Amino acid sequence: MYTGFEYTKKFQRTTQEPVTRLINNELNRLENLEKKYSEIEKKLNNIEKKIETKRFNLNWNLSFLYDIEDFVINQYTNHN
Repeated sequence: MYTGFEYTKKFQRTTQEPVTRLINNELNRLENLEKKYSEIEKKLNNIEKKIETKRFNLNWNLSFLYDIEDFVINQYTNHN
């Protein structure tokens, strides 16, 4: 038989341990989610940079088409 004090201590231990484990598990889960979020954010930034680079290169590579269009328009307007 436990005294009131012993029973209270035992009860606190048996109720606190699962709660503490639950809190620790949730904190670990949150930390893992934060790490994953950070990794995903870095990947997204890299993808955005690649898209911007490709867009710039595409615009630069296609700029000659605007020159051709201007030339054709000038030729057409000069002959009419």
